[in-house]
Amino acid sequence: MKNALIGLAAVALAGCTSAAGPVPIPDGIVEMSAFEYNQFSTLEEMADFADFVVVGTVVSIEPAGVTEGEAATGDGRIQRVAVTVGVEETLRGPSAPEVSFERMAWELDRDGNPGRRVVVNGWAVPEVGETYLLFLDPEPDAREVSHYVVSTDGLLRLADGVIEGKSHGAGIGRELNGRTFAEVRTEILGIGP
Repeated sequence: MKNALIGLAAVALAGCTSAAGPVPIPDGIVEMSAFEYNQFSTLEEMADFADFVVVGTVVSIEPAGVTEGEAATGDGRIQRVAVTVGVEETLRGPSAPEVSFERMAWELDRDGNPGRRVVVNGWAVPEVGETYLLFLDPEPDAREVSHYVVSTDGLLRLADGVIEGKSHGAGIGRELNGRTFAEVRTEILGIGP
């Protein structure tokens, strides 16, 4: 069974930002580096591994549970959110009008109030209205989401038709950064089943 478990390796503090959206995003950032079990050195490897490759725009972000213990920071709890994306184009796999995946979002204090935003391997929670190229697999557990992102390299923001690969890893995400979506789309469609 494919699995995209992430084990936290280090935690470091960074500067402050804020943003607005349907789910309040608190000020401050806690940056986490994570080891990924799925690492890809080529676009072909990642596309072959993923059951679904889609392009879509974030339409909602909703609370999806709390992580406690080792994977958490601060007071030991991190809010997870379900990110729902309206699919605009399916490049691989069966088409669906929407997909959803889970991300760690922000720390919670002892009273359950939001604290600093969580950024894992360079990626904060996507925001409503942002467009992404996503490499996904079905979520194997009974959860609030339909899919999981196969790697942080599989979460690629599109801005004006150009890929923003923010992954801090050494995988394909960095190599795709700055390339046009049109050329990457052509490559993905040219990869065999």
